Amino acid sequence: MLITFSLILSLLFCLFSSCIDTSLPEKTPVVRIEQWRLTEPGTENNVDITINTHQDGLITCEGRWQYFYTGIEVTSNDLSGSVYKDTTYISISCTGTAHLPEDYSESLSLYNLTFKGQIMNGSYSGIWEISFKEPQWDKKAPRRGKFSGILTYEKIMSQ
Repeated sequence: MLITFSLILSLLFCLFSSCIDTSLPEKTPVVRIEQWRLTEPGTENNVDITINTHQDGLITCEGRWQYFYTGIEVTSNDLSGSVYKDTTYISISCTGTAHLPEDYSESLSLYNLTFKGQIMNGSYSGIWEISFKEPQWDKKAPRRGKFSGILTYEKIMSQ
């Protein structure tokens, strides 16, 4: 009886686990591309970010982030995330891996980076904020600041 019960449970588990779709939904085609250049006034800190609007309304982003902290260049070429946008407000939430030059012992850290602000006539300004996964990075790096940006390229794709 116990063997039969175990066999039935095993079969049910296999049946249900094969029916559950664990894959991520595929993104629909991109219908609009915007490229933005964001900078922190008075510094060399900058972000080049591409905002992709998909056919289903999903808005994603990708790009490159670079800033200087105590004379050391920190870069991230794998910036990616999501965007909320309406007629005058935009919020970008992204993640990536920050890289210090290779001669530093603590050269990598995952991070979360957000930009929140206003859009007006091809300009974007607001506040940025960052948090690092590695605690030693949080102690060394600036956490927030103001930014401004311009729309450098916009393309509406044919549908």
